[in-house]
Amino acid sequence: MPLEVRTAGAVLLLFGQHVTRIADLPADALTTVDGHTVLILDRTPIRLPEPLALLLTRLTRQEPPGA
Repeated sequence: MPLEVRTAGAVLLLFGQHVTRIADLPADALTTVDGHTVLILDRTPIRLPEPLALLLTRLTRQEPPGA
C-alpha cells in the first residue's frame, strides 16, 4: 500500500479524523516536543506511538506528487 494511504488510515483509525481533515493537514502539524514526535490536531498536540511517528515523518520528507 502507498505510504500516504497507510498513514491516512492509521490517523483515521487511531484519532477518528475525517479523510478530508487528514488530507488538509499541513506538514508543520507534525513536530517534535521534548524528543517525541507530536501531531497537532485542532491545536491539540498528540504524542504519537513510534510506528506511526516513523510513517508520518517519512511522509513529510517524501516529494509531493507531480513535484
